Amino acid sequence: MRSSRRRVSPDVDLTPLVDILFTFILFFVLTTSFVRNERQLAVDLPAGRGEAVTRESVVIAVIRSGDVLIDGNAVAPEMLSEALDVLRKRADSVLVEGDTNAPYGIVASLLDLLRRKGFSSAGLMLAPATPQGSEGP
Repeated sequence: MRSSRRRVSPDVDLTPLVDILFTFILFFVLTTSFVRNERQLAVDLPAGRGEAVTRESVVIAVIRSGDVLIDGNAVAPEMLSEALDVLRKRADSVLVEGDTNAPYGIVASLLDLLRRKGFSSAGLMLAPATPQGSEGP
């Protein structure tokens, strides 16, 4: 005689698993929103009107203290020429992000060095223009 036993499939409750999954998602979303972006620099750009950049450019920042940063990494003044040689192989257009209070001579010498190194395009980044009537010189 054949036994007529039915196999009982195990009943697994997925509710706790889904709760844990949503907790992890919430944790990662909140964590990434509170992580500070180390690449952001506090550069006070001069205001003005310009045209939007349509191509990918490398950003060179001159901060208030006069230090030069390429893609967020500080470059010593004596290493700047070599760093630009390396950068030239990667890109031929550069945006200079000069702080309003940065020494003018450093920004001017950087632009001159960029020209001598053969960069085809070097632009100055500007903050959006102020409302009408309160524009600077």
